[in-house]
Amino acid sequence: MLDRALSFVRDALDSHLQRSLSLSEPVAVLNHLHHADSGSSQKNQNRLIMALIKIEQDSSRQYYNAQLQKNATISKLPPQFFNINVLMAANFDDYLESLKVLSQVILFFQANSSFQRASYPNLPEELNLLEIEVEATPDVKSFEIWGALGTSYVPSIIYKIRRLIVDSHQIAGFQTPLRQPVTEVGQ
Repeated sequence: MLDRALSFVRDALDSHLQRSLSLSEPVAVLNHLHHADSGSSQKNQNRLIMALIKIEQDSSRQYYNAQLQKNATISKLPPQFFNINVLMAANFDDYLESLKVLSQVILFFQANSSFQRASYPNLPEELNLLEIEVEATPDVKSFEIWGALGTSYVPSIIYKIRRLIVDSHQIAGFQTPLRQPVTEVGQ
């Protein structure tokens, strides 16, 4: 679910970046940030890096998920809703190029703050809606994030993607409804 949601967002964003910046190859990658002296950082060179930095369960919703089927009630395990924070880091050799790409990221998500199946038929099957908003990050928290990542700061912004649904569709119980007791004896 995480991989499909983030791949969808990456592909939609990358398509926008290629069109708006007249690029011939993909520029957005889903990857973790590497330390600058790491030999494996080539994949991130001159790219917009999308990195998952936080997953949180959205516990603000009340869940009840029972379905009436014929003459019995089937109880399903309730789905879980998650919010994820994704760091968008513009890692380009040319600082102005980093700012240009990051500006296009901001413009894209301003115009596309939600993805719904009606507008995006290629939205993965298990996702009906993704809501995306800027995550307000205080300076101290931003410094902590970059410190934890163990890499040098590059121009970046954090977006919160809401409403990722995890639903195993597993049945938790089966209940036969109570019926009126039979009080008469047949003749």
